[in-house]
Amino acid sequence: MVKQEYDDYLKFIEEGLQLAQQLPRYFSKFSKKKYDNQQKVTLLVFKQKLKTTFRGIVSWLRSNSLVCELLGLTTIPVHTTLVRFAARVEKSMLRMLGIRQAHIAAVDATGFELESKSFYFRKRQDSERLWKTRRYLKLSIAVDAQKQLILTCKIRKKLRHDTMDFKHLLEDLKIDYVVADKGYDSWKNRRFVINKLHAVPVIPVRRHTHFYGYLRGCKKIDGGNYHQRSKVETIFSVIKRKYGSVVRARSFATQKVEVMSKLIAYNIDRTVNYLLVLIRGLHQSRTINNTMKGKKRYYDILLQTIPFLLGILFSYLFWRNNVVLTAIYIVTIIILLVVKYFPGDLFALGYGFVIGFIIEVIGTSVSGYQSFTNPNILGIPLWLPFAWAYGFMLMKRIGVIFTNHKK
Repeated sequence: MVKQEYDDYLKFIEEGLQLAQQLPRYFSKFSKKKYDNQQKVTLLVFKQKLKTTFRGIVSWLRSNSLVCELLGLTTIPVHTTLVRFAARVEKSMLRMLGIRQAHIAAVDATGFELESKSFYFRKRQDSERLWKTRRYLKLSIAVDAQKQLILTCKIRKKLRHDTMDFKHLLEDLKIDYVVADKGYDSWKNRRFVINKLHAVPVIPVRRHTHFYGYLRGCKKIDGGNYHQRSKVETIFSVIKRKYGSVVRARSFATQKVEVMSKLIAYNIDRTVNYLLVLIRGLHQSRTINNTMKGKKRYYDILLQTIPFLLGILFSYLFWRNNVVLTAIYIVTIIILLVVKYFPGDLFALGYGFVIGFIIEVIGTSVSGYQSFTNPNILGIPLWLPFAWAYGFMLMKRIGVIFTNHKK
């Protein structure tokens, strides 16, 4: 088994155990307490993930001790334990679809075959019998159209009109919009959504293409959200491809448990994949942010280096004219402070001016190791302290950029 696939199984089981906490651990105080309900219902859902049988899931557990440890199983149950549990858990299993709030709820129905043989094969094999309709179990669901998670479900043994289950699916939900096809178009359904759910029914009116009815006060319903209805068709497709479109259980109770196990398995897979995508996206965004920060750091350093080079160029071109060069440095400093002020710029200017003045005076008047052709004050030109202040401010700015990047 590929390690990535095995890790996905472990994450699936962890999420399944978390959802299974909605069920009581034991149905009776006289239970043997060898296996609790949360372990057994997780195995039922995991059986749909593996697309195997009761015997198959037991055989799989025997060769995967890590999964048994994760489930808290000291011994592996026989397949009849899971079969008997499936016949009893039908009324409690719906709790694991515990999501009761969505912005847009989409409603639709589909069918699951009750035979392992295809409709074509049954028709060819029993050609003397007239198969007027396919045998199937009808499933109606309400889904969160944005997150693509199943909210509630209703399972029927025989063919029934879609509108019969509409209220049952939505009555306990907190939603803003209800999206459904024309099969759910009725005055009672629309009044139920508007008056009871306080939501907007985006249901096209029969014999009309882009008309969705009215709200109170003859306000026309906007059908901009109707395209979200296709999400429920996507969910049906995913469930049937990943977990099978055939129900192999015999009794209606176990058939309902099998279908609900498929729905819960889908929700768990969807949640796990959503979390993985979210974590991966956060990691990628962090990497992109770090890259962008690195690029911005080099860009800011370049912006501060250009004035530094310009100061050297000004000194080279205008060093003979002390007044002009002094004016150029003062104007350039003012422009830099107005365009973008860094905290501590004024302190750096003052400190650089004083230190530069002292160093240059010591070099000319005290030690005499240097001299200038056009001195103004104590043997130094007027512009020189301003050049020191200018350089100190730019070096301080570059240091701040480096420090902020490390943080």
